[in-house]
Formats: sequence, C-alpha cells, structure tokens
Amino acid sequence: MPRDLISATASLDSAIADMAACEFDRLTNGLSVDEKARRVSSALDSLHGSIRRLEMPAYAEELLALFYSVWYQPFQINAAYSLLSRLLAERRHRLNQDGSLDIVDFGSGALAAEIGLALAVADQVSRGIAPCKTQVFLVEPSDAMTRTGFEVWERFMVANGWEVAVDVASWSTTGRLGAATISVERIHTPWSFEAQTGAYRWLVAMHAFYAEQQEAIKRDLSDIEGKFGPDLGLFTFHRESEGGVNYVSRFAREGDQAPISPLMMSGAVVRVNRWRRAVADTLGLQDDVRLTRPTEWDPERGLRDNRAILFRRE
Repeated sequence: MPRDLISATASLDSAIADMAACEFDRLTNGLSVDEKARRVSSALDSLHGSIRRLEMPAYAEELLALFYSVWYQPFQINAAYSLLSRLLAERRHRLNQDGSLDIVDFGSGALAAEIGLALAVADQVSRGIAPCKTQVFLVEPSDAMTRTGFEVWERFMVANGWEVAVDVASWSTTGRLGAATISVERIHTPWSFEAQTGAYRWLVAMHAFYAEQQEAIKRDLSDIEGKFGPDLGLFTFHRESEGGVNYVSRFAREGDQAPISPLMMSGAVVRVNRWRRAVADTLGLQDDVRLTRPTEWDPERGLRDNRAILFRRE
C-alpha cells in the first residue's frame, strides 16, 4: 500500500479499536467476568447466527453493534472506499459541472459508506482535485449502529488531522478534509430531508437487503425515489440476494454488475485483533474463534460472498 494509505489504514484500525475498548468498558461496567462472558457470547450468537442465515441481526443491541464493528465493518469500509473511489473518478466531469453531491445512504449501519467516502475524497484532495460539496442523509433505524459509526468517524477524522464537528443529539456531523466538506445527517423518515437544488444525486445501500424485510424496503425505496429522484444507485449485498435487490430497486431497469475489487486496503486489522484477543483472554473465551479469528481488511469471504450493482438513470 502507498505510504499515505498505510497511515490512513493504521489510523482507522486505531479508531475502531479505541471505540470498541471504550464502548465495551461502558457497556459491561460493574459486571462480573462470568456475566461479561455470557453477554459477549450471546451477542456473537445473535450476530453471526443471523448473518449466516441472511437474516437481519438485532442491530438495536449495543453489544451486537460493537462486535459488528470489529468483524464485518473493516471489509465494508474497504468495499465502500473501492467502489466510491471509482465512482468519483469516473464521474468527475459531472461532479464538477453540478458542483454538489447529495447521497442518501439507505441502511447506513455504522457509517461504512461515509468513512469509505472520506478516504476516497481525501485521495482526490491529495491529487489536487477540487471535489464538490457532499451532503449525506442517513436512513438507519438503529441508534446503536449509528452511535458506533459516529464514534469511529470522529476518532478517524481527528487522527488524520481533519476538522470534525459531531452532534450526537441531532445525529449530525460535518468533516472538512482540506478543501472538501462532507456533511452527514441522520433522517427519521425517507422523505424528511431537503436536497441541494441542482445537486448530482446518489442512492447508496450497502448490505441493506434482508429477504424478510423486502416489502418494507421496497416501500421505503419508493418513498426515496419520489422525494429524491437519484441519478445513480449503488447497492452491495450477499451474492444470494441479487434477485431481491433488483426487486426492491425503484430504478427503471436492472443494474449492472460493479466489481468490488481491487480493494484499497489489505492485511490484518492489527489493533482490532489485539483488542479482540484481549477480550477472549480476559473472559476465558480463548476457544471461541469468533473472537480469536483475525479480522482482515480484505478477507477471502468478502470478495467470494459479496456483490455490487450499479443502477443508472443517466
């Protein structure tokens, strides 16, 4: 990896690990070792069991959101970084022409897309490209996942020397990466926001499809279509869900496959793995591979099991 990317990767690793350590202490303060171990095992059972069955995990549970962030989140950020970097490069002329970019992030989770976007925009700034003003609207029902994402986002921005202001009470944040600005706001319903007049409009949905929720997802995307009218849609999903994603999409025609690779970051997520291992050792869970198996930026299962589709109105 290039030197700047190595530095950014290390700061993101630290941001996730530091968030996890602080949140774990907060959520388990005053509990016995046995009770901590029981709650951790329960969160891991729920998280890994649900995702293995392609069902929606109980994202409202704070411990589950925490353990999502130290296992699935690094790959999701890496995938967002790769995909959004290419979209920004391929559509540079249109972005420069419109002057602003609005994104609705449907099922935003722990802000993988926003952190990937920040990395992609920072690359543009480092190359002297003047990026447009970006405004992101989060559609996410889970306070726990959103709070986790804001914690990582803020730590990551600060570690890289970028200006950041976070207001968790209003679920909003603004980051300034040199000449670029990314404003992020969580909205309560898919129609409760105001887009910038004349902005280029994208809909992003990263692993937001679950079969048992598909009719509700379809209704929400229909509301977004009516309010927002996205020019482009980017969806990532498990390979077995492609038919469902095309079903819920409100774009007039089916999307085109978008390669997730090549991923920008690679190897182990070192500090995150150190924290996971320490939890396993402290709680007597050394035999639980869900804690001791290394988290990677580019796990084999990531590219094997996941796909991306690009929908275009243009």
